[in-house]
Amino acid sequence: MATLTTSGTDNVGCVQRLNNYYQDKRIDVTKIKYLVTSNANDSAHTATLTLENYNPVKTYTGNGASKRAAREEAAKKALTALGVSTTST
Repeated sequence: MATLTTSGTDNVGCVQRLNNYYQDKRIDVTKIKYLVTSNANDSAHTATLTLENYNPVKTYTGNGASKRAAREEAAKKALTALGVSTTST
């Protein structure tokens, strides 16, 4: 299992780590798709991350106070499902 280091529950950098993981595996990063939706007053966001290189496609969701935080949480869930550790070592 590959190991990635983050600071505790901090999700910052998970989007980049997922991109790096795909590049290391020689998988086209355009197969990673994000769709971010926001509530009416733009104070809460939900990101849907789809990995299109799987059949059926794999989908992960993340929530956050910002669009970036929602994408980072979704990416962390995808990394975890792919067997890539995102906890501190």
